[in-house]
Amino acid sequence: MKREKEILPASELNRTVSGMVPAVRRSFVLLYTVVSLLCLLLSIFAATAFI
Repeated sequence: MKREKEILPASELNRTVSGMVPAVRRSFVLLYTVVSLLCLLLSIFAATAFI
């Protein structure tokens, strides 16, 4: 019974995946922005520390 409920119909699965893709892309872009900003701050801190 449980296994039958776990397996979703193809249309429902497609809808779930298409709904997830934009959110995943948005979070990936946000993560990339945060990481790049942290690297920038780290490089500025290193430059000011060594001068």
